[in-house]
Amino acid sequence: MSFLVPLYALGIASIALPLIFHLIRRTPRGRYAFSSLMFLTPSPPRLTRRSRIDNLLLLLLRGLALTLLALAFTRPFLREAANLSLGSIRGRRIAIMLDTSASMRRADVWNQAVSQARTELAALEPVDDVALFAFDQHSRSLVDFDERPQATRPGKATLVEDQLKTLSPSWATTDLGAALVMVADAIDVANDRNQSDAATEIVLISDLQQGALISALQSYEWPKNIVVSVRHVSPTLKTNASLRLLDAEEDHDAEPRVRIFNAANSSSDQFYVGWETGETRGDVADDIAMTVPPGQSRVVRVPRPNQEGSFDRLVLRGDDHAFDNVFYTVPIENQSLTVVYVGDDADGDPEGLRYFFEAALQGIPHCDISLVTRRQEETLSLDPEQPPRLIVVARPVTVKQMGELKDYLVAGGSCLVVPTSHDAAVQLTSFNKTIEVLTDQSARREGDYVMLSEIDFGHPVFADFASADYNDFTKIHFWNHFRFTLDANESTRVFARFDDGYPALWEQSYEDGTLYVLTSGWRLRDSQLALSSRFVPLIMGLMEQAGGGRTVTPTLTVNQSIELPAAITLDEARMIKPDATSLPVAKGLRRYDETDELGLYEVTTTTVPFRFAVNLDPAESNTARMDIEQLEQYGLRLGKQVKQSEEIERKRQLRDTELEDRQKIWRWLIVVVLCVLTFETWLAGRKTAAGSERTGDQT
Repeated sequence: MSFLVPLYALGIASIALPLIFHLIRRTPRGRYAFSSLMFLTPSPPRLTRRSRIDNLLLLLLRGLALTLLALAFTRPFLREAANLSLGSIRGRRIAIMLDTSASMRRADVWNQAVSQARTELAALEPVDDVALFAFDQHSRSLVDFDERPQATRPGKATLVEDQLKTLSPSWATTDLGAALVMVADAIDVANDRNQSDAATEIVLISDLQQGALISALQSYEWPKNIVVSVRHVSPTLKTNASLRLLDAEEDHDAEPRVRIFNAANSSSDQFYVGWETGETRGDVADDIAMTVPPGQSRVVRVPRPNQEGSFDRLVLRGDDHAFDNVFYTVPIENQSLTVVYVGDDADGDPEGLRYFFEAALQGIPHCDISLVTRRQEETLSLDPEQPPRLIVVARPVTVKQMGELKDYLVAGGSCLVVPTSHDAAVQLTSFNKTIEVLTDQSARREGDYVMLSEIDFGHPVFADFASADYNDFTKIHFWNHFRFTLDANESTRVFARFDDGYPALWEQSYEDGTLYVLTSGWRLRDSQLALSSRFVPLIMGLMEQAGGGRTVTPTLTVNQSIELPAAITLDEARMIKPDATSLPVAKGLRRYDETDELGLYEVTTTTVPFRFAVNLDPAESNTARMDIEQLEQYGLRLGKQVKQSEEIERKRQLRDTELEDRQKIWRWLIVVVLCVLTFETWLAGRKTAAGSERTGDQT
C-alpha cells in the first residue's frame, strides 16, 4: 500500500493523547478545614489507581479510531504491479549562451558567469544534450549539438568544460538579439536533423546591460517550443562611467571637448578626467573634476597638457570599473613643411601676395612651414628627395624655372598659379592648350566688383565651408580678375566661378601632379580675400590637397574596419597592434578589419607610417540592467524546462493520484472509523450505566 499524502501519517501519534490525558495527575484546587479532624495526624492520600487503566478496551477503540482517521487523510491506495513507462518521457536539449562582451570585464562578473555555466553542467542528466555558444558583437558555436565526445571522455559536459577554460571577455559590444536568433535556429536545425521533440531550453548567462542590441528580434518569429532561462550576473559595486572625445577625427584644438556618461544604476556622481601617455601621466592638478548624475552625460573641455610628450589617451577616474575608462586618440604631431614662393615681392610689402600668404601659413595649426622665395633670376633648386609641399607662382617664370616646375609636377607635386600679369596668365597655356585668355586684367571703376557664386562645396578645398554657417562668400568682393575659357574634361575641374560666369578657381592634372589656378589674387587692390575669415581655411585646404588630401586620424570602435589611405605604400608593410604584436600586411590589402583590441595601431611602411585609434563602443558602457520584459515583447518564452527526473516524478504523482481517485480507500476508512466510534460510544455508555448501578447499591 502507498500513500498519496504520507505526511498526514504523523497524525497516528495522536493515539497517545487518551493515555496522556489519563495519566495527568489531578490535584485538588482548594483546601477545606474541618474542626473534627484538627486533632488527627495528617497523612497524604494513597494514589493507588493513578497508573491503572480502568478500561483497556475503550482505550484501544479510541486509539484505533484516531489511527484510521490519520490513515484516511494520507489518501492510501494500492499501487499496481506494472512499473511506470519511461519511453514517452523526453530529455532536454540545453543551449548555454555565455556573454563574452566587454562589459563582462567588470569586477567578478566573468567568474560569476563561468560559475553559472558550471552549475548548469552539474545539473545535467544522462539523457540531456548540451551545446555551448559564446556571443558579443558576433555569435559563435563552441560545442555543437551534433558534436559527440571522444571515447575517453565521460560525456558532453566535459567538452563544454574544456571550452569554458579557454574563454575570456573580449572588447566587442553586445548583440544579444542576433545571438538569440542564431542559437534558436541552431536548435531547430538539431531537432529537424535528429527528428527529436526534446524539451529545448536556452540558458542565457549575461549581465543584460542596457546597451545590448536586440533589434534583430523585431523581424524574427520566436519558436514556441524554445524557452529562455535567464541567469543574470552583476557586480556588487554598480558605479560605472565612460568618456568619449567628441569630433575626435577633426577636433585638434588645444582644448578638445569630452563627453562623460554615467550609467543609470551608478551610486556615485563625482569623476575626474585627464591626459596620459603609455608611460607618463599628465599633471594631476590639470585633471578636470566633473559632477555627472546617474543616467546623464556632461560635456567638458579638457586642455592638453603643456608637458613634453605625445599624450595619446584620456583617462577617467572615480568609478568602480576601469574597462571603459580610457579613450585613445592619435597624438597630434607637428609637421615640418616647405613652400616655395616664386615672386618678386619685397619682404614685408603689404601690397604683394607674399605678405598675406606668409601670414596665412603661420595660422595653419600643427605645421612648421618654411617659406622659401625664388626671384626671377634664381632657379627653383628643388630637392627631389624632399620636395616642397606646394609651389606658389605669382609672376611669369623663366624657361629654366618652367622646366623645373614641370619636372616637379611630373613627380607628383602641386602648384598654385596666381597670375598678376597678362604674361603670367598666358603662360598657363603651356600646361593646357585649351586655355584661352580673353582680356587683360584691368581695374574696374569704383564700386564695380564681382563675387563668388558657383562654389563646389564637395571639393576638398571648400569642404570646411559646406555648413550653412560658413558657406556665405557674398561679403568678399573681387575688383580685378583674369577671364579664361577652357574646355571641361576629366583632367580639368572648375570648383569656383565668379558671378559673371568666368572661372575663379580650377584644378587640372599634369602627369602625376596637380595645377591650381586662382584667377584673382588677394592683393588689397585686387580683392578683399586676404582680409576675410575665409582666407586661412582656403590656404589650409590647398595645403592639405597638395599633401595628398586631409590626413584623417580616424577613431574606430572594436571590430570596425578601416580603409587604408591610398597614399601609403604597402610593400613590406607591417601592422603593429596595441599589444606590440607585429603582423605582415598582405600586398594589395586596402581594408583592415582585425581591430579587436583597444589602443593605437600603426602601419609601418617604406614611406609614411599611418596610425589610427580603436576604442570601446559607447553602448557597452551603458551597464544598467535591461528590463527583461523587453525580451518578452518580442515573443520570447521565459521559463525553465523540467528535468527527466522531475518529469518522471510528476507523472508518477499523476498516476498515483489517478489510482487513489479510482480506489477511494479513504472512504472505507472513514466508514470503519464511524463504526469504531459508534461501538466505543455504546461500550462507554454501558460501562457508565453499570458503574452507576454499583454505586447505588452501595449507597
